[in-house]
Amino acid sequence: MKKLLNNYREYNDGIEILINKFESEFEESEELKTLKKQYKSIVENSIKSNNLDEATSMITEYETMFSKDNDILNMKGIIAMHNGNFKEAELLFREATLLEVNYNTMFNIAYLKESIGEINEATSFYKKIIYNCEDKDIMFDSQQRLKFLNR
Repeated sequence: MKKLLNNYREYNDGIEILINKFESEFEESEELKTLKKQYKSIVENSIKSNNLDEATSMITEYETMFSKDNDILNMKGIIAMHNGNFKEAELLFREATLLEVNYNTMFNIAYLKESIGEINEATSFYKKIIYNCEDKDIMFDSQQRLKFLNR
């Protein structure tokens, strides 16, 4: 854009307006990302507080405004597990992996597998996390779950 300003001085005003629009849209985008992150944190706290109806309502509201999201799918999967809907939870976690493969989702799948008695598969997921993940919290949780399974 700056090259255009230098090469086409007669269009300076128009190019400067474009630059300002790009800058403001970028700032809005960053602000929206921050707001989404804060909203997800509130949903997460509702889940941790066992306010599952409130969390579900907030997730529904989020989904009406934005496209599918890995974090939201994981939260929906966790709520489904709390409600004993293990098949639905697995589908949600698998769908989340289609959007983005991350260790949080892998941990959720491992825990689900552990919960339904598929211990070998759970162990496999926990080991993958331990050997490959750099997030110390998820790694520690996986080690703890693996110790529990190996008793």
